[in-house]
Amino acid sequence: MKDQELLLEAIDHYELLTPSRQLVFKNLVKLSGNKNVAITSIKTLSEISKVGRPTVYETVEILENHG
Repeated sequence: MKDQELLLEAIDHYELLTPSRQLVFKNLVKLSGNKNVAITSIKTLSEISKVGRPTVYETVEILENHG
């Protein structure tokens, strides 16, 4: 199993995240491809994930604080 697939599966099983935040995290992983960096805007990530911008901001904040 590739690292990306393993990470996506782990996100699905992380119960402390809401389903919307899980989706945002998963889309960040997918956008990064095989790199460790995903470059996108809050607006684009919101549109891709079909969630509001506040949810994306909160999710990014979680990643920054608990990364």
